[in-house]
Amino acid sequence: MKRKIFLGVIIVIVVVCIGVGVFLLINNRNSSALNDIDISAEDLNNDNVNILIAYYSYNDNVLDLAKEIQNQTGGELWQIERAVPYTNFEVEALDEINNNTRPLLDNTNAIEDINEYPVIFVCYPVWWNNAPTIINSFLESYDLTGNVIIPFRISSSDDDISVNSLRQSVPDNVTVLEGLKLTNEEVTSGSGKEEIANWLSSFAVFK
Repeated sequence: MKRKIFLGVIIVIVVVCIGVGVFLLINNRNSSALNDIDISAEDLNNDNVNILIAYYSYNDNVLDLAKEIQNQTGGELWQIERAVPYTNFEVEALDEINNNTRPLLDNTNAIEDINEYPVIFVCYPVWWNNAPTIINSFLESYDLTGNVIIPFRISSSDDDISVNSLRQSVPDNVTVLEGLKLTNEEVTSGSGKEEIANWLSSFAVFK
């Protein structure tokens, strides 16, 4: 009897250890990916590596956020645009999120080769705790294999689940970091600049 109990305890310990190990592996993959990819600070300083800053802005400060990231990284700005503008924003935007629909992109200025940009910042507002589904449309429109996606969003919600929805729009071999969340006040007041700088400095390639 004692032997069975002992074996049971051992099995429980092994299962717990395996679970913790998997959690740490996934967490490390999403938190340190920029340090693992083959990009050096010298490359960035010499403009040898292209960084894309894709942003979607609708009557908010997302463009200011994207420009600040461009200022600190030297990346290339690119606007995510809808093929059909909203006619009734409150109704249509909420309906898209609730039904997980994908609005069409305006592809008049489509990116020819997304793989030229190993690091892609995605800037967007958070609506009803989620990302506008046009962001999902953007991510699902390109083969992002090997890219690192960095969400930067404006949100005042503690229930922001937007990053999880973005991860559902890319293959498992694409890394989506947690990124950074700022409020409108932080962006407009200028305090967000320091927060962006501090966050970027945590990665070797941006120091």
